[in-house]
Amino acid sequence: MLDPTTTHSPDAYIACIPDDVLHEIFYLVVASSRTLGEYRHTKQNGSGSIMGIALSHVCRYWRTMALSSPQLWTFFHIVAHTKPAMLREFLARSGMAPLTVLFEGPDTYWISVEHMRVNARILAPHAHRIAEFEATKLLQGDARCMLALFTAPAPCLRTLRLHVDEYMSEMEHIPVFAGQMPSLRNVSIDGLSLPWVPYSNLTSLVISHHPAPPLTELVSVLQHCPDLELLVLVLRVVSGDEDVAEPSPIALPRLQRLALEWIGDQHGIMHLLEHLSFPATAATELTFHGERNAPLDLTQHSPALRARVAAIRSAEVCTDDALGQTSVRLSASDTDADADRAFAVEWRWASTAGGAVGGFEHIGLAAVPLPALERLRLRDTGRVRYGAKWARVLPQIPPPVAVAVQLDRATDFVAHAFLAAIRPDAGRVACPRLVHLRIEALWIAPLDVLRDMVATFGLRGAQDVCVCSLHMQGTSQFKRHEGLVAELAGILGTVRLS
Repeated sequence: MLDPTTTHSPDAYIACIPDDVLHEIFYLVVASSRTLGEYRHTKQNGSGSIMGIALSHVCRYWRTMALSSPQLWTFFHIVAHTKPAMLREFLARSGMAPLTVLFEGPDTYWISVEHMRVNARILAPHAHRIAEFEATKLLQGDARCMLALFTAPAPCLRTLRLHVDEYMSEMEHIPVFAGQMPSLRNVSIDGLSLPWVPYSNLTSLVISHHPAPPLTELVSVLQHCPDLELLVLVLRVVSGDEDVAEPSPIALPRLQRLALEWIGDQHGIMHLLEHLSFPATAATELTFHGERNAPLDLTQHSPALRARVAAIRSAEVCTDDALGQTSVRLSASDTDADADRAFAVEWRWASTAGGAVGGFEHIGLAAVPLPALERLRLRDTGRVRYGAKWARVLPQIPPPVAVAVQLDRATDFVAHAFLAAIRPDAGRVACPRLVHLRIEALWIAPLDVLRDMVATFGLRGAQDVCVCSLHMQGTSQFKRHEGLVAELAGILGTVRLS
């Protein structure tokens, strides 16, 4: 506001900011725009440094500041419509500053990526300046053509992320940056086949859908990465790994998350578990393919895993059968545990008409005993055909554990199989602390299931081990049999229909 004695406005507050602070503000604006800015989502031209142009158009002084700051022109978000002329201009303005490069493929197959290939050829001679390199949402042919251009070493590269939408099962190894990346600290590869390089001093290693390297080489890499905080390996085993003659201790004292999955032979994952030491606070997820492909008790083979599960008080076992694959997942569900401390072990195998029931006695709590377990939730999606599994699963549960069971979309066969498993037999009672049973959307024969419930819970009541509560949801047929429902309520005390 002007007072009566002045004829011009005082300096704006922005004009009082020192140049070094103003430069830092400019840098933060440009750096954040590469992932948060509108250009990442709209893909109008794709370059993260495009915000530098907006800043340079505010006034003459800001333009001078922007053009004299090479760091503002080092963020390249390259999409299908990024013009090669603009990339060349930004490279000229960036001087010799380290570069951050992101190639992002189009959302549809119909958009040409010819400009992306041209831009890759423009950037390839600057490989020695690249500090962060990411290629995502690319198809097989496009990824092969573009990444094959980056054959020069990348001595400054600290982060490498390569993700493709299609799994490259037949793709030959791509020797990106000639495998010479001595400063590399973060690696994330999904769907690409790269030559295995002797990584060292990494803080994060994420490799998915990649051929498994020789076990000795993998162990050597992990031994040379003691500061790893994130380790995710989803590997395909084409043939059996060679035996490791001597135990190879792998110490990862800073590990925060561990996820292992070997598609094929489990020798590699078991060797790592046997010799890998990590904090008991690390989030852990293991996936085995084949219900008999892992030892009966994993904790006997892995001291670190035994320490990891020692304090778990609440857990869930969920079974499912979809798309021809049966899965059983054991996970921790402590309400007082931090979300980052998740724990889960999953078994997957191809569904078959018969012979798979026996596998249930090798998995779940039989494979990962939880000594401090107090509460267990069993959930069955109802699609699992093996109703007889309950007779093998329930005996694994320690008697003091309080158990809640949820049957989703259950058939009468599954319901009868479960009731048969908890029915007292010669004085023996499975799950003596079955505190809650929930049945959702029973498909058929509700009358027969109700009669079976009355008989089973009556026998358990005689043994003083009856269920505390029963909830039947989405089963309107039950309401037609009020007499049996009332009889159940007299046995259980709490019966809820919804």
